[in-house]
Amino acid sequence: MLSKLEETHNMPVDSLFKVRGLRDLHTALHTKMFKHQSLEDFLTTMKINDSDIENIKIPILCLHAKDDPIARHDIIPFSKIKQNSKIIFAETNHGSHICWFEGLIPKRWYPKPTLEFLENHLNLKSQKIDQDLKDIKLSP
Repeated sequence: MLSKLEETHNMPVDSLFKVRGLRDLHTALHTKMFKHQSLEDFLTTMKINDSDIENIKIPILCLHAKDDPIARHDIIPFSKIKQNSKIIFAETNHGSHICWFEGLIPKRWYPKPTLEFLENHLNLKSQKIDQDLKDIKLSP
C-alpha cells in the first residue's frame, strides 16, 4: 500500500517513517496526498471560517471530544457555533479523535445519538412535506 502512495502521489515513503508529530505527518502525507503546495496551504484549506458556520442552513449534529488531538478544543469557534440555531454541538471530555467507546467490551456509542438525530430530522422533514402537500389546493 505504501508503495502505491509513492507511485500515485510522488511521495517518498521513507519520509513517513521519520514522522515525529502531527505537523510532520501533515507535511509528509497530507500536503502531497491532497496536492497542497505547503503545510501552511494545507492548514489554511482545512480551517473552518466564520462564513462556513454562518452558511449552515440545515440541521447538523457535531460531536466532539475535548481530548481530540487533531480538532483541538481550544480552536473551536464556540461563539459562532452558538449563533447558528441549525448546529447542535455536543462535547464529551474523552473520546480522542472519533474514538468514542463505552463498556467492558469496548463498543462505540456515537452511532445511537447520530441515528436518533437523523431519524428525527428525516421525520420532521417528512411531516413538513406532508403538510405542504395538504396545503396545496388542487384545481377541480
